[in-house]
Amino acid sequence: AKYLAKFAQLMRQSLEYSDLEIISLEKEIEFLEDYLFINEKLRFENRLEYEITVDDELEDDILGVPTMIVQPYVENAIEHGLRSRQHGRIRIDFSPIDDLNILCVVEDNGIGREAARKLQEKDQDFQNHKS
Repeated sequence: AKYLAKFAQLMRQSLEYSDLEIISLEKEIEFLEDYLFINEKLRFENRLEYEITVDDELEDDILGVPTMIVQPYVENAIEHGLRSRQHGRIRIDFSPIDDLNILCVVEDNGIGREAARKLQEKDQDFQNHKS
């Protein structure tokens, strides 16, 4: 029931935010936490760890960011970086660059782009040589 409630909350947030151009960083982070919780519990069966950190200088309750701007990068890290991992880790850091800009870094413990490309090439070769 807890997972269903979290999923429903995530869907409500997604619908609510889709009409907005800007939301607070605080709301963006809440959305990411719900998204990662759902993935951790349901998809990865507790084999996903995540951490979201916000620099103390950022006033996340009043700082505005484009709606759901970080989620596609987190989704990409999960889909491509952690797909074949037994235990995945994602770290998201928000820090100020200057008075007008912030830096968001999304890191995962996946195999990396180069290794993923090589695996994809091997898979493609296998598909091409199957009878």
